[in-house]
This record gives sequence, C-alpha cells and structure tokens, in this order.
Amino acid sequence: MIVLTNQRHLFSMLAESIANFYIPPDAHARDTVLDDADPKTTEKLRTLIVGLGDGKLDPTLFSEKGQKEVVPVLQDFGPVIVNQLDALSAIYLVDRKVSDSETRLVYRVVFGTRPTKWILVLQRDGKISYVEPASSD
Repeated sequence: MIVLTNQRHLFSMLAESIANFYIPPDAHARDTVLDDADPKTTEKLRTLIVGLGDGKLDPTLFSEKGQKEVVPVLQDFGPVIVNQLDALSAIYLVDRKVSDSETRLVYRVVFGTRPTKWILVLQRDGKISYVEPASSD
C-alpha cells in the first residue's frame, strides 16, 4: 500500500495512520527491543508525546537548534497528529547509536495497538536536538 503526503514533518505518521485503516496491527514489522539503560530519557519522550496531545511543549527540553527547528513544527502539527491517535500504550527502545557529540535513539511507540517509530536525538548535555515520528517500516 502506498500513501503519499506533501510535507516532511510529522506527516509520515499521518500517512501511516491512513494506511492503518486497512493494515491489521499484527502486520507491522517487529524490532528487537533493547534493554533500556536510560529510562529517564524514555520517560522524557513519553512526557513530550503526551504533552503534544495536551498542547503543552516545554521548549527548555530542547537545544538551541531544536528550539529553532523542531519546536515550531511540533507546536504547529503535534497536537493535531497526536490527538488523532489512540492513547499512548507503550514505548520500547529499538536502536541506540552514541557518538562523541550526540546520542540517536529509535523507539517503537505504540498508540493503542498501532506501532510507530520515533527518532530522538540528544546532545551530550541531554537536550533534544531532533525528535520526529519516522516510518515504522
């Protein structure tokens, strides 16, 4: 199935939500779940997603770059997208890459029974420089 959208930010989630009307939940790929050595970061993502649904976003969680590039997009589209989904039911860490300057985490975030992937990039100081739903394959 192919669903196209004409925007980059958060709209992969919109396309998947449309496709999910036709694809059963158990048809999604399953990633290997990693041990979560940093549950505080996972909780930060949970708080961020729930806050988006409530129209609350704490810009102080973000780096300067994140405040300029990511926060405006999340404020504009986040509540609309998140509120179209079922309640957040689980978050699983599925990939972690650490470099000298940042940590890139990929989570499987489940809304009701529907999984999505979210990418979260943290600077060394723990501030978010990037966060966005991604294709869940």
